Amino acid sequence: MHFFIYLNNLTISLSSTIISFILLFIFQSLTESSQKIKDLFLEQEELLKNNKKYKVNTKTKLEIQKNVEKILKCLRIKIIVFFILEFLINLFFYYYIIAFCHIYQSTQISWLIDSFYSYILSFIITLFISFVFSILYKLSIKYKIKILYKVMIFCYE
Repeated sequence: MHFFIYLNNLTISLSSTIISFILLFIFQSLTESSQKIKDLFLEQEELLKNNKKYKVNTKTKLEIQKNVEKILKCLRIKIIVFFILEFLINLFFYYYIIAFCHIYQSTQISWLIDSFYSYILSFIITLFISFVFSILYKLSIKYKIKILYKVMIFCYE
């Protein structure tokens, strides 16, 4: 009987971890702005590489500065929306937990224990995934496996 409880907790923890990775990826994608800023400077770097006599003039510097400010302003808005959305989600789950524990008072201890197990299992699963990724990354560098290296870089980003 206990085996099925642990198996159920493991399934819930694993699915929770996968969903949290997906949500984390989505939220990071929404708030990621460093690549846009890098692209602005890479464009100028390419011009400098291609034309040794090229100089960045004041107009170009001001244009880059305006673009960076625009990107940062957009990032601020995204971060504010992110915090509001996160607050609303947390508020919903807080309400859900209070209502659940109030209605099903006899399951409070079981719910707390299951939550603790789920938290520990999620932590272990996340730690394991991170450990595997780091070993694969090290192996890709040590044995110069380019495709594995590219996959690991893709996963890290």
